[in-house]
Amino acid sequence: MLDHYLDALLTKPGALERSEALHQARAEGTFTTVHEAFWAAAKKALGDTEGTKAMVKVLLLHSHQQHADVVTGIRAALASGSARWTMPTA
Repeated sequence: MLDHYLDALLTKPGALERSEALHQARAEGTFTTVHEAFWAAAKKALGDTEGTKAMVKVLLLHSHQQHADVVTGIRAALASGSARWTMPTA
């Protein structure tokens, strides 16, 4: 569900946190605790708006990669402390 809104969320990132789509993704388990940890770290490093845009860009990876692979990549970035906070444009 969430993937249908991601392009719009790049221009209005503040809408992500209170969106029904995010609530559903959390309930379904597709927005995992790993996603939550990445989002928190991104917001801490970049501020709320840019950190949320970074999270949306990571979520966009799910349309091209397997869910488990994206989660593994997020885990690796967080564990190594080498998450790159200058995210490429989507």
